[in-house]
Amino acid sequence: MSDITPLLLDAKKEYTARLVEIVEPQISATLIDIWDSTDDIPDFQAELRRIPYWNSTLVNAKTYAYIRLPIFRATRRRGDRHVRESSKCDPAG
Repeated sequence: MSDITPLLLDAKKEYTARLVEIVEPQISATLIDIWDSTDDIPDFQAELRRIPYWNSTLVNAKTYAYIRLPIFRATRRRGDRHVRESSKCDPAG
């Protein structure tokens, strides 16, 4: 097992870096939307404090919006046709 540990650590680092690369712009966009919907810094801070209490509907809506982005729309090949990967958050999936 110790022979494969460095390989697994490298894979984890690559995966984490790619995940951050994909998710960071979406989180930034959400924060910018919150900023744009507030009038001043105390209102912005109050909105940020509410994030942990967002209901599942709002979280699912934001997640679904992220999943609809082209970078998340993974396809896999099965025979000659492409099959879209289904997601729990995708009502069509």
